[in-house]
Amino acid sequence: MPERYVHLVRHGRPAVDVDVAAAQWSLDPAGLDAVRALRTSGRLPDRATWFVSPEAKARETAALLTDGPVEVVDGLREQVRLHVGWVDDFDGVVRAAYDDPSVPAHEGWEPLAATRERARDAVRRLLREHPRGDLVLVGHATCLSLVAAELTGTEPNPHVPSATGFPDVTTIRLSTTGAPAPLSFRQVLLASTVLTAADVLVWEAVTTVGLVLAPAAVVAALVAFPRNTRDLGVTLLAAVLLAFAMVTFVLVFLARIE
Repeated sequence: MPERYVHLVRHGRPAVDVDVAAAQWSLDPAGLDAVRALRTSGRLPDRATWFVSPEAKARETAALLTDGPVEVVDGLREQVRLHVGWVDDFDGVVRAAYDDPSVPAHEGWEPLAATRERARDAVRRLLREHPRGDLVLVGHATCLSLVAAELTGTEPNPHVPSATGFPDVTTIRLSTTGAPAPLSFRQVLLASTVLTAADVLVWEAVTTVGLVLAPAAVVAALVAFPRNTRDLGVTLLAAVLLAFAMVTFVLVFLARIE
């Protein structure tokens, strides 16, 4: 299997305006040359699929880095910070968010656990929908540090945001032996249809329901038990449960027409 990478790109230097929330900031014109320099630095892939946070400074950065299409992904937005004005010891408050991610580290801030959950869900979806080739994710230091932890199977590093430049890029090689991806919605439907057909055929042969679905449920549960295959196992269980419902419908339908 060819090697593939995810390139995490932090946006360029923003034009700070203490009268509005940071999510509304654009790029600082004085920092545009640094973004252009990153484009020609050789640190970004020649061929990749690009995604970007919906925030202006991230979209402006992506537009300077590539002429190709860039898909906006809401899950890549920065940790929501609705405050305006300066925050004393901003880096310290950010680190506090990592120490206790279940609660807001500052008034108006999103709990870091919520940021991590949506970033994780977004990245898993992108990897599932784009199983080949490199990906470039243009976003923000805190959110991308959580993405890096997800991709490497490590705990989020609270020192990463303050150590990341404007702009900056972190390249992560995806493991070819990592956790298997969960089934897509289409794959769940296909698996449930196959299981339904198999169980109905066995029922017609031996007049016993569940001889296919019961073992399938056991296998799915076993797959869902280990942490590294949990997502796959959960979607397999969903396919089995859907198949149970479909078999029930088929049997009720057949009973009515007899």
